Amino acid sequence: MNAKNKKKRTGIIKQLCIAEDNENNAEIKRLGIALMSLEDPDEFDELHDNTRRRVELTVDEYLDYREIFSDQQIADICGVHEKTLYLFRKRNGLVIPRKEHMNK
Repeated sequence: MNAKNKKKRTGIIKQLCIAEDNENNAEIKRLGIALMSLEDPDEFDELHDNTRRRVELTVDEYLDYREIFSDQQIADICGVHEKTLYLFRKRNGLVIPRKEHMNK
């Protein structure tokens, strides 16, 4: 491992310790993925992995994140597409239906 990756790894591990203290599972997962990609970037290519991703949050965790972050930021933290996060919200009754405009 080169010095640049070692420095990045140290930073990620520090962030991981903070996330563990806060019991922030989504952040722990995101940092774990980042750490794994530093260890062996040739074998672990997160961006070209075709496996289906799920939102690994509880409704309460999502609502806590929503106070601070936008949905796009939450999707990035969870490592999923914004549409996947929308479907999670819809499954859990967190989507407010749009009112149809009545033609006058």
